[in-house]
Amino acid sequence: MSPSRSRSTKPLIVTVTPNPAVDRVLFLENFAWGRRIQVHRAVWGPGGKGTDGACVVAELGYPCLALGFAAGEPGERLAELLRAAGATPDFTPAGGMTRVNYVLVDTARGQQTTLTTDTLEVSPEQLAAFEARVDQALSRCSCLWLGGAMPSGVPDDLHARFIERARARGIPTILDARGPALRLGAAAHPTVLKPNEHELAELVGEVPEEPKRLADVLAGLLGDGTELVMATLGGRGAVAVTEEARWFLPPLRVPVVNAAGAGDGMAAALAIGLSQGWPWERSLRLAVATAAAIVMTPGTAECHKADVERLLPQVRLEPL
Repeated sequence: MSPSRSRSTKPLIVTVTPNPAVDRVLFLENFAWGRRIQVHRAVWGPGGKGTDGACVVAELGYPCLALGFAAGEPGERLAELLRAAGATPDFTPAGGMTRVNYVLVDTARGQQTTLTTDTLEVSPEQLAAFEARVDQALSRCSCLWLGGAMPSGVPDDLHARFIERARARGIPTILDARGPALRLGAAAHPTVLKPNEHELAELVGEVPEEPKRLADVLAGLLGDGTELVMATLGGRGAVAVTEEARWFLPPLRVPVVNAAGAGDGMAAALAIGLSQGWPWERSLRLAVATAAAIVMTPGTAECHKADVERLLPQVRLEPL
């Protein structure tokens, strides 16, 4: 985004996450099958891209409305987590149960993995009610962030449809999805496309490790309304491209406690930048600092504004 392209609309960031989750993060040492493992710390956190990202947006001081489906006690817990973080949940009731992710963090080995469940079931009537809520939110939205895959009963082209509706209103969009929802949403040309390296592989096939070659692949996804493409690479940083520039974003060296949600924090920073009309460089610097602040905390996408502000001066954007 060029500095001249500022927005004057109300700066409300709206996240749309049809299949959100709550995360149960379990810290343990030397996991092994077939024996009893003592968990030495356990925390709850929001999960599901836009929902945990909404908490980051709120922590950084910007209003955020989180839309999605929810059901059962996990759905109620998720809404409570969002409210506690300062975001505003507006969930459409669905059948089944909001999924729970179990994030296993092996502190002895410095490794982690996520186990996920898929239990939401959405009826045609619930889908219609959800679409009506999104349409209503667009009237006061300055950036629409679409995240994740679809639960049972929701068509894979839902993100793409919302991108088209937002574009008709002049609202910038971010797409951070996977599988068919990513492929169909990318074809609708969101303003920002932000897959991780595994999601990108679903979209383009082979993903080069070398940043310059990866930038060439990402550049092929620009145009027709897509102004920035960023691929997050876990602990190796990220690569971002526009028509005018390409950058490698090296990660900051900080102690890693839980990396879950770091990519969502980067998307949160881009959403803030879009809602405020910032130049890309400013948004990308905030993205790197936010990701670093998140990995230092035990919760998913948990960060502290003071850490982000402290880390910002350390961020480097390396032109490619």
